[in-house]
Amino acid sequence: LSFNQQLLYTSSDGAEDDTINTLTNLAGTIGKNRIRLTSDYQIKPESQLKRVGASVNRYISKDMDIEGGVQHFMQDRFTEVLAKLNWDSGYGNISPSISYNTDKDVIAAVTTRFGLTRDPLSGSPKMFDRQITTNGGLSVFVFLDKNGDNIFNEEHENAEEIGRAH
Repeated sequence: LSFNQQLLYTSSDGAEDDTINTLTNLAGTIGKNRIRLTSDYQIKPESQLKRVGASVNRYISKDMDIEGGVQHFMQDRFTEVLAKLNWDSGYGNISPSISYNTDKDVIAAVTTRFGLTRDPLSGSPKMFDRQITTNGGLSVFVFLDKNGDNIFNEEHENAEEIGRAH
């Protein structure tokens, strides 16, 4: 059984616009099922329960599990139910899912997650079933190519001051 409590403080120009939220997660295992209960409670500016959720995850095989969950947003009176299959292919994770909500939307999706890097010895790309960077992130090595051959050589320098878009 694990319990996680987070306190989130968001500051803005005026103190009256600052917010304080607390996120609570309670997770545990019952038999072959992993169960998670979550809540999002706003402390400031107005004390209110914003969201509650519950999910169950069960392994079907060594590289596959099924997940089901529901979450309810109090203020909007909005509820969403989700069913998802997660498959670890060895080169990435593939997760088809279907959800239904109180707006009567049915959403079918396929999500993929993988890590991609260049093998420094062979120079060829390699895919991994685990993430190398965070979701949506991109990790790159940039150098000043002094001789224009597009290959990193000993005489090249790491480009320190590179602009980034967020």
